[in-house]
Amino acid sequence: EQQRAMVDFIVTVGGDGTLLRTAGYFQDDSVPMPPVVSFSFGSLGFLTPFQFDEHESPDQVLDSVLAARPETGGINCTLRSRIRCEL
Repeated sequence: EQQRAMVDFIVTVGGDGTLLRTAGYFQDDSVPMPPVVSFSFGSLGFLTPFQFDEHESPDQVLDSVLAARPETGGINCTLRSRIRCEL
């Protein structure tokens, strides 16, 4: 829990499964999940908005995300919710 509390930003490279596994590390309510930028290596990618091969480098995307300011138009953000269910 202490290590999770120190995470400010997450970058995933893989696919939807990688993103879901990352979300699983923050499944309890003691530590909120930080913002995530996800790059997809797969072909479907419903949850991962950035295709890895569409960018010259991941640094290009990360630089634009980290440099975004409201006065310059900001960035688009997709908000997602998690639902817990027990059977």
